Amino acid sequence: MKIGSATNVTRCVVDTSIVVKWYSEEPDTPKALLLFDQLQAGKVEVYSPELLMYEVGNALCKKKKFTKSELSRALTALFYSGVELAPLDVTLAHTALEFMIDYTLTFYDSAYAALSYTLNVPLITADVKDHKKIKEIEVIELKALH
Repeated sequence: MKIGSATNVTRCVVDTSIVVKWYSEEPDTPKALLLFDQLQAGKVEVYSPELLMYEVGNALCKKKKFTKSELSRALTALFYSGVELAPLDVTLAHTALEFMIDYTLTFYDSAYAALSYTLNVPLITADVKDHKKIKEIEVIELKALH
């Protein structure tokens, strides 16, 4: 997957703003689905904190108004999508805590950044506002994918 003109991303962290687009139509959904297709084809490794499952479940239920059946199908599909879910451990928690305090972020947003930092891979997001503050990681905005 090409980002910009020269960078090949083969491993990345994604946040909820990307994954929700895999299951519902939003601006830039086609670009998010391109990333999903790359994941399915084994061309990119995608990581996220386990927190992703909670946030996606909440977003699809509360914001997208998925039925119980739709939500069940989406969450099951996400479990089998190939996204590697990282459990919160002491290293990830402390890194997230530092980002949260240093950049005035939520612990939720900081968890994605901490995983990106720990794995030394870019974070791909549709919502760069807060993540762009973090100087220690590379943040790629979804709309930059092509």
